[in-house]
Amino acid sequence: MRDTSRTTYRDDVQTGGAASSLLAAMRRVLIGVVETLLRWQELSMQRRRLLELDAHMLKDIGISRADAVREAKRPFWDKRVHRVGDRQPGSPVGRVEAATSVCCQR
Repeated sequence: MRDTSRTTYRDDVQTGGAASSLLAAMRRVLIGVVETLLRWQELSMQRRRLLELDAHMLKDIGISRADAVREAKRPFWDKRVHRVGDRQPGSPVGRVEAATSVCCQR
């Protein structure tokens, strides 16, 4: 029978290396989760602030009140980004998202 109570330096390093690797992976996952939650919170706040803009400010950024309401009703996890070149002709989505990211940050 083999005595497993005694370990060598090499065994400790190998085990520690695996543990360090696991901890580093867990840390990356946790950081990713926290960053996602913070992005969702910011997106939700921007959409709510869009509703606070008056008609003149909405006109300045090129969107209607209906566009602002539609954007504010989107769920916080819906982060589709439509850039001006990517959007369908006549679609206000790109303008709304650009407005929320520029205008509504405090």
